[in-house]
Amino acid sequence: MAGPARRASILAVARRLFAHQGYHGTSTSEIARGAGCAEVILYRHFRSKQALFAAALADGAHVIKGRLEEAIALGGDDPFGALAPAYARLAEDPAVPEVLRMRSLAVTMVDEPEVRATLEELSGGFRATLADAVRASQANGHISADVAPEDVVALFAGIGFLAAFDCAVYGPAALPRLAPAAETLVGLLRPPPTPTAREAP
Repeated sequence: MAGPARRASILAVARRLFAHQGYHGTSTSEIARGAGCAEVILYRHFRSKQALFAAALADGAHVIKGRLEEAIALGGDDPFGALAPAYARLAEDPAVPEVLRMRSLAVTMVDEPEVRATLEELSGGFRATLADAVRASQANGHISADVAPEDVVALFAGIGFLAAFDCAVYGPAALPRLAPAAETLVGLLRPPPTPTAREAP
């Protein structure tokens, strides 16, 4: 197996095992066996178990962020409004529960330098992407102009963290609740309808 393909295979196995067995419950030898390679090959790609965990966390998060960015790009003049349907599609993706469980696990490991750096990088990218979508939708009259984009991002992030918690505690069956919550938030942020000439005082 070529280097990039081998690395991708190791990351996929690592994400699955870390998500279901935890960081300390998963060994690099077990990951290597699952990826069909020797442990020494794993360490050629990742200098430590912590580095592997951080890379698996980032790999899964980039998949989700990429799908959100695709939805934003297709959202026309209301990119933020396109996120609620995208959340519905994510809830149906079998890889998403693993990514959410990894995120929940990573939060408990913020004292590990590589994990903290990865979380900060992922959070910054996610916040910037959503804030830009909010501003674009505001500029086109789809989101109330008096709402701070950073506050909207915090609310959307809250939905994501709740999804991670529910997924960890109740399993993937809890994920379909994500889309209605996102739709409700988008609806609350819509500007009030402009009264027609007949309705105007």
